[in-house]
Amino acid sequence: NGRVFIVNCFTGETEYSTNAHDDFVDTVCVGMTTKKLLIGITGAFDNKIIVWDLRNHTQLKILGPGGEETVDGQNIERVGHTGHIHEIRLSPTGGWFASCSGDRSIKLWDTETFKLLFTLREPFGVNCIDISTDENFILSGSRGVVRIWDLTTRKEVMTKYAHEDKVDTVAFAPDSRTFASSSGPSVHVYNRQNDNKGKSKYKLMHQLQNPSGKNISDLRFVNDGKSIQALAKYDTALCWDLSDKAGELTNEAAVAAQKLVYLNIEDNIHVRPRNPTETGFTAEGPIRVAALGPIKSNGERTGIVIEGHKPHIITES
Repeated sequence: NGRVFIVNCFTGETEYSTNAHDDFVDTVCVGMTTKKLLIGITGAFDNKIIVWDLRNHTQLKILGPGGEETVDGQNIERVGHTGHIHEIRLSPTGGWFASCSGDRSIKLWDTETFKLLFTLREPFGVNCIDISTDENFILSGSRGVVRIWDLTTRKEVMTKYAHEDKVDTVAFAPDSRTFASSSGPSVHVYNRQNDNKGKSKYKLMHQLQNPSGKNISDLRFVNDGKSIQALAKYDTALCWDLSDKAGELTNEAAVAAQKLVYLNIEDNIHVRPRNPTETGFTAEGPIRVAALGPIKSNGERTGIVIEGHKPHIITES
């Protein structure tokens, strides 16, 4: 468990492998930093976060369970997480990333120094997070509860008891006024509105359901927030039209569960299976999560695929 294979997905050759994580890998994030460094970040049940240089196939930093250090010259914070890492998100500008854990915390990290910026504390283990487009807010999901955090004040500004069971995934819309959350096969969409006293409240706009009954594992807003796409474990891609109050299901596409699946974050979770007749890397087990970085000038792109317990760094040309 936790062994990393750097694989060329067209030749099928393993270029490098190492025991990176000591337990189940649960999250992966790919993106560009402010200094145009293409990075991948993996988080696992060993409580570790590993930052990868995807172009050179090397580890940049291991953020493991650490001791205590002074943050901002005042508060004493534990550096690393002390619980399973459930989700990692890179900020839109690439200057920092956020991680959440079963240790009831959300941590923000600098992508240049990899220093801990600060920690947000929750009463329950945090299952999922998302970052608003303007980078002012973090959306989090835990035991049936969705929260919005103001990153300027570092305070919770909204608490919504959205689901009866644990929240599996959350997503901000581009306008940062709308968000979605899922629990099992159900998706709820909320919008911030002002009441007659000028106070902001989040109103439930849509209640969506995966017809297959499978749990939703990822959510993304597309089409300027007019549609929402979801990935259901482990073989279905869904898209709902939010312009209709009923939240009509507009597309359902089967995806081969045992083949390599790409989630292209630039194309708004464009999902496609690898052609099994092509030469290259084919997964031996279910694909949990995958992400591709931006296309480089030579037409190649690099990404990470999580197959079972193993993260694979891949190159597509």
